[in-house]
Amino acid sequence: MNDIKLVIWDLDETFWEGTLSEGGVKLVPRNVEIVRELTARGIVNSISSKNDYDRVREELVANDLWALFVFPKIGWEPKGSRIAHTLSQAGLRSVNVLFLDDNHSNRKEVSFYNPGIHTLGPESLQTLLERPELQGKKDPEHSRLRQYRHVEERSSELERYADNTDFLRDSKIRVSIHTATCEHLQRVVELVQRTNQLNYTKRRAAETELAADLEDPTLDCRYVRVSDKFGDYGVVGFYALAKDENRLKHFLFSCRILNMGVEAFVYRQLGQPALEVTGDVAVSLSPLSNADWIPADKEHGTLQTRRPARLKILLKGGCDLSQLSSYLRHYDIAVEEEFNPVNTANHPIHREHSILLRQMLEVSRSELEKVARSVPFLDHDDVARSDFFGTHYDVAVYSVLMDYSQDLYQHKRTGVKLPLGGYGALEKLSRDEIERLYGDKGRTGVDSAFLEWFFSEFDSLGAIQPVDFKENLERIVARVSKPVIFINGCEVGFSHPREPHALERHRVMNIALDEFLAQRTDCHLLDMRSLVTSRRQLTNSIRHYQRDIYSTMAQELICLLSSVAQNRVRFRLDSYVGSVLHKTVSRALKVVRGAREIVAR
Repeated sequence: MNDIKLVIWDLDETFWEGTLSEGGVKLVPRNVEIVRELTARGIVNSISSKNDYDRVREELVANDLWALFVFPKIGWEPKGSRIAHTLSQAGLRSVNVLFLDDNHSNRKEVSFYNPGIHTLGPESLQTLLERPELQGKKDPEHSRLRQYRHVEERSSELERYADNTDFLRDSKIRVSIHTATCEHLQRVVELVQRTNQLNYTKRRAAETELAADLEDPTLDCRYVRVSDKFGDYGVVGFYALAKDENRLKHFLFSCRILNMGVEAFVYRQLGQPALEVTGDVAVSLSPLSNADWIPADKEHGTLQTRRPARLKILLKGGCDLSQLSSYLRHYDIAVEEEFNPVNTANHPIHREHSILLRQMLEVSRSELEKVARSVPFLDHDDVARSDFFGTHYDVAVYSVLMDYSQDLYQHKRTGVKLPLGGYGALEKLSRDEIERLYGDKGRTGVDSAFLEWFFSEFDSLGAIQPVDFKENLERIVARVSKPVIFINGCEVGFSHPREPHALERHRVMNIALDEFLAQRTDCHLLDMRSLVTSRRQLTNSIRHYQRDIYSTMAQELICLLSSVAQNRVRFRLDSYVGSVLHKTVSRALKVVRGAREIVAR
């Protein structure tokens, strides 16, 4: 059985006798002794109770016990999900947690929501302190409780932030790296033998072997301390680097600093040496992870090593991809954006349709620009040019959703084709509907006089056909000298009065894109079909997603970039076999080959 790091108590008829909401309760001295003894062993205590928060706090404060509990969940909600939240806040695995409750149904519910958690009834309390998994480590000064109190404060503060990176920057995280000697042996042993979620090597070395490692001149052994504005987390990390091979023998961190980016910061400070990740870990080590919210600690000589070359990507698509771009700043890559700028008439200028890109190659720039700028939808200085065909970036990331949604209109005299709309063919709407559609958004230049001229000068071609879409992509990619990662559309039903057939259109166009990618080795896919699976993940259209989806997109994109550009970023993919990151990359590559099933993690 795994060592227990957290004990979660029910209160009524478990920690104390009686039911608080029905009258007075009586403390059980033995249970009070258990809580105090567990705390002295470095095992922290929490509460999950269906009760009134203020009354519980008052009762425990009066008996000088409130300060011994962290992450209390007191209310009338189901316990299973509340305890899952506690585990997430504490950064602990369920196998390291014990839940005590007199109600058998509560224990079953908690086990369902938290697989692997240990549960016991109050009949086990008499011998609880004798159980081997609850022996802990002597902590008479309650340092472990104090450190989890810092984690609790961080978690509460985080909930007030809309952006996790802003929270991390405001947290003032400080990391210092120090030479590990035999003086630090006991803490090193504890970290090596007890950490799991952020233990990348999982070499459960005995104390004698670790003592020899600390004296080995071929190994650079260091311990890591972390603090932030909430407090000092103490020694929370250890690594042993084989200097001749530039390979990590040990690389591990306490779960107390989970989601702070410390592991990515230290790995980057080391210059990303070879590392064979063993088993599952909570956070994958991407070579592009930056953690730039953590400054180098000059006082304690944080390592300064040669930094890998910075990857440059061109992100091309609609303005909604700016949300994706914001999450990419978590990684050490240079992002150039080519989204849709807004012109003086307040129209967003969509330049990403494949027909425009193809015509940039096949139609004179002056002619394309003259025709495009004759309509307010495309009147912009850069409408006939794109950095997509440049050479200053390493990888292009291209969303083709405008091919899925816009209709094409061909200029009768020149044959130039322009993509317009996004809400169905304009000619199917009345003049009043069109004026209202654009006028309500503050976009000028679309009035009856313009519409009469437009429909006399242009023929409606409808949406691009899949065969033409694929031919456009062939011509475009042939002129791009860099790898291209395409972003397709999701396949979730969404009701919009002006796009009643959007789902069917997405399916048809996704198939066409799959067929194109199946013939290419220099093109790859970020597949939205596997990321967006529910209507709840959409906002106001089938093409706009909830914020967390863009965060997931960024993670998937980083895995793809790590694979596509592995030589450029010095990514040793072969040393990651069996790791979570490698599994994710493998999944992405299988998607590229046309597989639709998600590889089991």
